[in-house]
Amino acid sequence: MIVSGELLDALKIGVWVMLLGFAFAVVLGIPLGILMGRTRVLEVMLEPYVNALFVTPRVALIPVILIWFGIGLKAQVFVVFLSSVFPILINSYAGARNVNREWVDTARSFGANPRQEFFQVVLPGSVPFIATGLRLGVGHAVIGMIVAEMFLALSGLGGLLVNYGDLFQTSSMFAVIIVVALLGIILTAAVKKLEDHFALWKSSERRNG
Repeated sequence: MIVSGELLDALKIGVWVMLLGFAFAVVLGIPLGILMGRTRVLEVMLEPYVNALFVTPRVALIPVILIWFGIGLKAQVFVVFLSSVFPILINSYAGARNVNREWVDTARSFGANPRQEFFQVVLPGSVPFIATGLRLGVGHAVIGMIVAEMFLALSGLGGLLVNYGDLFQTSSMFAVIIVVALLGIILTAAVKKLEDHFALWKSSERRNG
């Protein structure tokens, strides 16, 4: 399958869909999560909807997504986005809510304006939580990619799984499953390194503080 190019072509399609959906999840999830954590009104307004959508199985939304976007790239990207945005948003929200109150009070006592307080205290204090959300989110993005390809496109790695499953070609199915697992391991490890970097920064900050 590698020699024929079939596996690599499917992987390219899947990775492109996953990266697009994950990028949208990062762009929306981090700012919205931080704003929810720092703005009581926004928290009260959005938290029930975030919790409800987070526990809703993505497969259950496939018929609605088909009506909204049809079959194609937009629908697949939207499924990946839905799969990965909530871990990122919820962890960003938790990070913003758990910023050390003493840091905020100290910044205010030195005359920090709201913008300085946000960028120099709240955002750095939330970084370890955000990094954890990204690691969880990228795993969910891989799952969303496979679900989208199996139900919305029959292309990419998910499409290969469906096709080889219909033909009862177990060995080919396991080849695709191994590639998906390796992709998940590589992406999670990459984000984990980012998380470890900020964990070291956090530890050194505690020692210096």
